[in-house]
Amino acid sequence: MTPSPDLLAVLREALPELRAVASTIQDCAEISAHSSWADRIDTALARIDSALSAHEAQGWRPIESAPKDGTPLRLFAESLIDEDFNPSGSAEGHWCDDVGWQAALWNDSAEEFYTAVIYPTHWQPLPPPPETTT
Repeated sequence: MTPSPDLLAVLREALPELRAVASTIQDCAEISAHSSWADRIDTALARIDSALSAHEAQGWRPIESAPKDGTPLRLFAESLIDEDFNPSGSAEGHWCDDVGWQAALWNDSAEEFYTAVIYPTHWQPLPPPPETTT
């Protein structure tokens, strides 16, 4: 399940407050005497921060930063937006040295995919495939 943008924003806003509370707790004499608690607090906060940063890095990026080595990517172009079929305006595609950005698009009347040159403004890396049991 992908966290909603609202949840991510709340977590990002709460992290500095959690750090302040953790710092206050760590300053207490009783907690300071048990450094394992302080280490656990630091580790938990670092894990939250790392997870948020990693998730935020997966967002849409300017097309100028996309790899041009044939790596398959999720591409966004306003011209791909179709309210009924493709409201997100995105498609899987890649850079091809001789023509530029190409994407696999669906031809509804022929009921098949075709390759087309597109002019994306943003990109995302594709997620890894799900694990299979076979």
